[in-house]
This record gives sequence, structure tokens and C-alpha cells, in this order.
Amino acid sequence: MMDNSGVKQIYTEHYSRTENLKDNFRLRETLRFAQHLVSKPPQRMLDVGCGDGFFTSVLGKVLQAKKIYGIDISAKAVNEAKSHGVEATVLDTDEKDLPFDAESFDFIFCGNLIELVFDPDRLLSELHRVLAKNGQLVISFPNLASWASRIAVLLGFQPYYDIVSRNYDVGKLFLLPSKYPQVSKGFVRLYTLRAFKQLVNLYGFKIIQLRGARENTVPAIMSFADCILSKIPAFAFQIICLLEKK
Repeated sequence: MMDNSGVKQIYTEHYSRTENLKDNFRLRETLRFAQHLVSKPPQRMLDVGCGDGFFTSVLGKVLQAKKIYGIDISAKAVNEAKSHGVEATVLDTDEKDLPFDAESFDFIFCGNLIELVFDPDRLLSELHRVLAKNGQLVISFPNLASWASRIAVLLGFQPYYDIVSRNYDVGKLFLLPSKYPQVSKGFVRLYTLRAFKQLVNLYGFKIIQLRGARENTVPAIMSFADCILSKIPAFAFQIICLLEKK
């Protein structure tokens, strides 16, 4: 984990760039997931942590959303998102509430953000507030208890998303110690599926559907097993959840 200012600096400068959509298992799976499960075209869609807005725009078109909004901590990201047709706003969800009225959106996407914020309680409370009564929320996050991490811990290695150094990735099964890419340093809170279910339940959500997604960066020796086991959400490296208000 990192100090507050360090994480915020990382994601202000190294915001999510999603134009390489075809190479990202999680985003591709999110598109398929949302396309098949979202009940009707949203009138207003919000992406919390929209990054450059490219994926936001693609998702909005797939869902046939009438208006597309985005939030990101990075001013550079917001400017790029606007160029993709997203009505984007600079906002730090740890510091400020979402700048929207209650029940403003009938679809919200929050992709791999909840593990980066220092106040997930505030984030979930705000997502609940701005989601319409019959709206749908899709949240994705890296799974602390993926199949590979479970095996790794049994053998005395670190879970794959766990960070013990600010500069180096160490203690991982099948991975040699290496220098961390700057953008990979920012995990603040990691979740198992069980912990995530209990937390969102406390903030007024029920999980409607789950899906697992593969991890792009697994070593080649693990890729076949990951392809098979990622179909079981509790074992997948990445978890995608469809939620509604209780």
C-alpha cells in the first residue's frame, strides 16, 4: 500500500488509457457482460473512474445510452474523455461527493477503482445515492483470492496483487523480483469476493450476476489454467459484478 498523496499522484499522471480495448480481457468481458445483462438502454450513464473515456464511449454505444457522463481524478484524462463525447468532470471521490442529484443515473460503471480509493465506504454510499431506483451498477475489481494466489500462499508466496514494496514486485510465484511499473503501485485495498459481497450488502446493494475475467499479465506457464479457471468468478483474477439497489 502507499500513502494517500502517492496514489493520487500516480493516477493523476498515469490515468487509465483504454484504447487498446482488444488487448484487455477485463474490459472485453465487461462489454459482453453489460450487453447481455443490462435490461434496457440507459437514459443517463455514469462511468466513475473513466480515464481517457474511450471505453466509456464504447460501452455507452453498446448500451445505447442517451447521455454519457464520466468522473476522473486526472484533468488530463477528463480532457481526453471529453474528446470521446463523454461529459466528464474532474473529481477525487475520497474528497468530494459525486456532483449529481439523487437517483440521477439508471446505469453506472465503476471499473477497477474501488481498490484504489482510501474511502470505499464513501464511494459506495455515493454510488447508491446517485443510482436510480431500478438502475444497474457494474463494478469490477482485482481478486485477492484468485486461483493462483490461493496456490501461491499455500506454497509460501505472496498473493499476486499484494504489494510489499513501493519500488519492487517481490515474493510472487513464477515471477522474478522486478521493478514496479509506476502505474501498478497504487492498490490501496484488496478484496476477496466474500468481503466484497458483505461490504456492498451493507451499503444497500444486492449482487444480481457475477463474471470472472482473465488477467492480461499472467506468466505463460499459467495462461491455460487461467483461461479455464477464470470462468469461476471466485477463482478469477478479475471479478465483474452486476448490482442493483436492495
